[in-house]
Amino acid sequence: MAPHPLIQAIIDFSAGPIGGTACVLKGQPFDTAKVKKMQTFPTLYRGFIHCFTSIFQAGILPLMFSGGFGGACFWLTVYPIDCVKSRIQVYSFAGRQEGFMKTFMGVIRTEGFTALYSGLTPTMIRTLPANGAFFLAYELSRKFMMDTAGYR
Repeated sequence: MAPHPLIQAIIDFSAGPIGGTACVLKGQPFDTAKVKKMQTFPTLYRGFIHCFTSIFQAGILPLMFSGGFGGACFWLTVYPIDCVKSRIQVYSFAGRQEGFMKTFMGVIRTEGFTALYSGLTPTMIRTLPANGAFFLAYELSRKFMMDTAGYR
């Protein structure tokens, strides 16, 4: 069944900015290295690879790793609850209303404990770079605002 034209327009309108944002987040480190190497400090770095590794050794990589690790820990903890929530939503579309505990126990009884983590791999693949980029942006913007306000 095709979605309502208004819903389809909203989806299409939202997909562009989301895809563009993902593209910028993925490409920004390379663009930063290019600008530093070729325009801002042309004699400071031996080449693109040296420039790129110097930027990451300056603290960006540890921040991104910390954010990615934090996100992974979060999803490992919360994923079973999210899995049960998703099943409750699917059951309600099918006309079956079951509460959290009944759905939770039903999954464990019929499919086993590991079913609560089904679909975790794509979530983890998404979480590491997404939470890493979020944590990096948070820390850098926080530092910038603190420096600008004179609190450092």
